[in-house]
Amino acid sequence: MQVRIETGVRENDTISIFYDPMIAKLITFADTREKAIAEMSKALTEYRVVGLPTNLKFLKNVLNNEVFHKGDYDTGFIEKNTDKLLHRVKEVDTYDLASAVAVKLASSFKNIRLPKELISFCNGRHLSMPTSVKASATFFEKDIVTDNFKVEVLGNNRAKLILNGKKHEVKFELHSQNKITVTCDGHTSIREFYTSGENVYLFDQSGDTIEFNFKSNELTLVKREQ
Repeated sequence: MQVRIETGVRENDTISIFYDPMIAKLITFADTREKAIAEMSKALTEYRVVGLPTNLKFLKNVLNNEVFHKGDYDTGFIEKNTDKLLHRVKEVDTYDLASAVAVKLASSFKNIRLPKELISFCNGRHLSMPTSVKASATFFEKDIVTDNFKVEVLGNNRAKLILNGKKHEVKFELHSQNKITVTCDGHTSIREFYTSGENVYLFDQSGDTIEFNFKSNELTLVKREQ
């Protein structure tokens, strides 16, 4: 089995609206169609694109679609399967939010600029930070604004999120410049991430990208890849 990527786009390139916005082709080869689909699904999960919306999530949904697997489709495939292929998210996942906060706090020791309200964390002092969160993305049902959200920084790689009156215990451990273990409400996993300025990009286990933008006391989820 083989995987090939064809692209001419590099970091900091401008993607113009006046030409084909395709930034890359992902091609897989195998002895059978099913094996090629499996290889493509794996490659898409490992694909990493930040800074602009993509159709990665849509392509994964296509590959996971039963009709597509059977090969029993026509030019009306997308229209007939819109609900499954273009599923709309109604709320921000608490674990994703906790992971973004953990990355930002852990990165305070990696010379990534923090809001001034978080400086106390470096001295191990307790800090309670009121925060609002806004989530918007093309595949969200609508913009999601969450008030009454608070971060209590406890020090020693621990924090507490208070969201809609419910407390969520968070523990984290930074492993490298792009991997962190996050535990929230008993759920633990290693999160892969990328930071750029005030932005934190998280990659979940399916390879989907979530972009968080931190400004002052505000934690804003600005977009998630399609």
